[in-house]
Amino acid sequence: MYCRRSRLIFVIVLVLSLRSFGILVFAEAGDDAASVLLDTEEKVVSAYLEIVHAESTGGNVSGLLVRLNEAEDLLTQARVVYKLGDFEESARLAVLCSAVSSEVTQEATNLRLEMFRVRTVNLWLSLTLSLVSIAVVGLGCFWGWRVFKRRFYKRVLKMKPEVAVDES
Repeated sequence: MYCRRSRLIFVIVLVLSLRSFGILVFAEAGDDAASVLLDTEEKVVSAYLEIVHAESTGGNVSGLLVRLNEAEDLLTQARVVYKLGDFEESARLAVLCSAVSSEVTQEATNLRLEMFRVRTVNLWLSLTLSLVSIAVVGLGCFWGWRVFKRRFYKRVLKMKPEVAVDES
């Protein structure tokens, strides 16, 4: 009888310890999924901020916003699945969302840099054209003055003085 009780106590202790171990594993998997979700949320926010910067430089970000909406849909699905307790699926969806967010961030960065390059080229082009225009106007004024002066002197030299008779 003593042996049966000790076996029963051993089985109860074993079941309780396995159950608590299972809860710890379950909680650890939940913590991992939660940390992946938090990292993914940060990547989505950074992608959004990079899109805002790209838009402020004048880039066309409509395609990037569509991709960001897809990433946000994946993040929403990952949160819902996490609340339901399917941590593996939640982590998988979060990783997909993270990949899409990283691609969007990279594309937005490339777009922003391209817009800076275009603006720099346009600035140099405007500066060059302005300097050339100023030089052309300056040379044109100088040439016009010389032509005007030469013609004026020719006219003055061709004039013959008239003697006016005083009628008084």
